[in-house]
Amino acid sequence: MLEVMTDDEWELFSRAMIDISRTNYKEVAGKIPVSTGALKMLDLGGSHGLYSIELCKRNPKLRATIIDLLPVKKYAEECISNQSSR
Repeated sequence: MLEVMTDDEWELFSRAMIDISRTNYKEVAGKIPVSTGALKMLDLGGSHGLYSIELCKRNPKLRATIIDLLPVKKYAEECISNQSSR
């Protein structure tokens, strides 16, 4: 199925995932334990990156690498850019 999704379908899917996650990403991030002194995090299937962004905000020395399918990358970059400008 993923191979046959159009750009418009990827956008619809990605924006829906972002909208859903905006309702709870802070709560979810608050339940994820991060070791004191942690510097790196790998987020496999990280989609929009909102969870990683929040974890990095809560842990300023933490840096996340977000990996997902290529069609999702521009939406993660958009979320990162939007959060960085705040």
